[in-house]
Amino acid sequence: MSEKTGETFMEKTSFRFAAPSDQVKGLPQPPLELGYDESRPHIELPSPHDVEVPSVTLREAIENRTGHHDHTRPTTIWLIINLFVIAPVTVISSLSMRLAV
Repeated sequence: MSEKTGETFMEKTSFRFAAPSDQVKGLPQPPLELGYDESRPHIELPSPHDVEVPSVTLREAIENRTGHHDHTRPTTIWLIINLFVIAPVTVISSLSMRLAV
């Protein structure tokens, strides 16, 4: 590998090589939130004043907490590897190929 790989990457990913933004292109702003399916039932929630919550100290809450994560599933490990190892390399490779053209 070239000793200037880092410098080349910094140069090719600088602002002047960036594609024009959607705002610059005059495209409309995307919706701030997605709509919901109005055909689905509407569930009324109880008033917070009507819900009885038992009194508990901070210590009791901390000592009695439980986890609900399944750390034994290999898909969890695969997801972490994919997100933090494989995906960044793919993105950088793709970016390098586009910038080299």
